[in-house]
Amino acid sequence: MGIEKAHPRSMPYLVPIQGENSPHMHFLRHSRFEMVILQKTRCTLLIFLLLLFPLLSAVTQITACEQPLNASGEWYYLSGNLSISGATCLNVIAANITLDCAGFSITGNNSTGTFGIYTNQFNTTIRGCNIGNFATGIFFETADNGTISNSNASTSQNASGNNGYGIYLYNGSNYNQITGSRANSTANNPAKGTGVYLNLNSIYNVINNSIAASTFGNGLFINSGSNWNTISRCELSSSSTSAAYAVYISNSHNNTLEQCNATSGTTTAFYVVQSTYNNITNCKVRVLTATTGHGIRLLTSSHYNRIIGTEVFSGANGIYINSNGGNNVFIDCQGVSISGKNSSSGIKLEGGADIIAQNCNISNFSSAINLSGATGALFLNNTFTPDNARTQPHVFISNLSSNNTFCLNNFTVTSGVYVNDTNGGNFYNCTYESKNQGNI
Repeated sequence: MGIEKAHPRSMPYLVPIQGENSPHMHFLRHSRFEMVILQKTRCTLLIFLLLLFPLLSAVTQITACEQPLNASGEWYYLSGNLSISGATCLNVIAANITLDCAGFSITGNNSTGTFGIYTNQFNTTIRGCNIGNFATGIFFETADNGTISNSNASTSQNASGNNGYGIYLYNGSNYNQITGSRANSTANNPAKGTGVYLNLNSIYNVINNSIAASTFGNGLFINSGSNWNTISRCELSSSSTSAAYAVYISNSHNNTLEQCNATSGTTTAFYVVQSTYNNITNCKVRVLTATTGHGIRLLTSSHYNRIIGTEVFSGANGIYINSNGGNNVFIDCQGVSISGKNSSSGIKLEGGADIIAQNCNISNFSSAINLSGATGALFLNNTFTPDNARTQPHVFISNLSSNNTFCLNNFTVTSGVYVNDTNGGNFYNCTYESKNQGNI
């Protein structure tokens, strides 16, 4: 079998090294130096191109209202304040547009049906804008994946239609984010004046580190199939005296509010109706002045809602579930308080089944627990402190409430009658997970 010899040109070129100062050694050193320089140059060029790429998008200055934002991918910016009478200022009519107001203002004359900024496009970014005196400040209609950041939007318009909203996400406006912004309505109409309004199947939106406030209406309104939204670290408030709330959730499900402050002046702070599987987590709920406003109120088949680690201070009932308000509601205070103004009840259940309330410190109510139609509820490891006058029992149970269980609860005052059970079909002095009992 023969041996195939390689052609001389296919053989590797071997440089004989004849000492440190040989010409061949100088050649190798010089070649290595050039390769290092070439690699560094390529890296520097790549970094330069990466930094330059965002600047390659077109940049356009906005000098007046009604200038169309119609070039997809364009970056529009303000270099001064804008104003207009009787019309919408800026319409976004192409996708992937950024509007940077740089802190300048956009002002209208409070005409009905006008908007500071309107978009129905994908991926609209609005930042650094101060918008006022339009029917609605910022209006997203069927607009997805947008961002509103570091902006203020206010209104005082209270006419019917799309009026009275600071920021309005409407008709399937999904996957948007509002951050570091303020929305305020002073519209003198409880049904219209809303700080932030998520309406008609607007889902998976995120609001964080923002303020939603209203003088006469709702601070935050989540309505009509607006599900799976997340609101975190926000200030939500209403100064209304009737039929409006700091937070109003209606016919909407699986929303999460976490680390928020919800404050009302005289009305209920959190109002939930026909809405299920919502989560209120680590919030602070306040009713500041009246003895008529409830902290959290659930009505009309609001089942499977969860209230976790949320502190409540109210003039009327702390947590109030109406006669058909909801079943399988889970309340775990995680040691924080539900406190009142020496009236009403800490937790009042006019109805509902299989409700759990645990780890709550309930104080300064006429009665800590009032059951007037609940069945199958469990009260576990709570502490009850009476009001100053202590004119009623800690726990009042009407003849319509049965099969409720009290375990490991502690009463700070046990003199006199501290449980009044007119039904007699409820359970006390039980053990739970082998733990020692409280008073009952």
